[in-house]
Amino acid sequence: MGPRERHLDWLRSYTGVRHLAEMTPEVTEAVRLSEESVRTQVGIEYVNEGYSEALERDVRVCLFCDTTFPVPETRLFLKCDDGTIMGRTLCPGEMEDYRLRDDVIWISEDFVVFPHVVGTGEERFVLAASPFRDFNDAGAINPIVTIPAGPSDAILKGRYGVPDSREIATVIVAYDLS
Repeated sequence: MGPRERHLDWLRSYTGVRHLAEMTPEVTEAVRLSEESVRTQVGIEYVNEGYSEALERDVRVCLFCDTTFPVPETRLFLKCDDGTIMGRTLCPGEMEDYRLRDDVIWISEDFVVFPHVVGTGEERFVLAASPFRDFNDAGAINPIVTIPAGPSDAILKGRYGVPDSREIATVIVAYDLS
């Protein structure tokens, strides 16, 4: 059994993975086009840098997971063209410190905006990849995990015959072979 098969077997046995599929070039391209067209409800651009980073890896695998999957730390930012971070998701360990601050505005239970921070240019939401340390420990090279936007999630579930249910999360894992 080669490294690719060992990696797929390892992912199949990972906590919460109900189904997986190695992404074909056609599916990879369909998701790329979908991700490039995502806008928020208020028209702000959404950029999935995590998926862009996944495109640079040798292998992309789509995982369909239940609620027992250890959710990766989501890294969503509100950035300006000049790179200024105007808002971000918070990790559970940061929440309490931020609750005590009076210089942030809570947009959701885990996202804050910094109203006094000023950047230049257009604002956009940027989703960054997260390292997949467990998979790295299993011998994968440069593994990352990213979450596709809603339209891409629907494409992936439809392509691989997975029910379009909120109870099944879609996660993309990407890594290099050498």
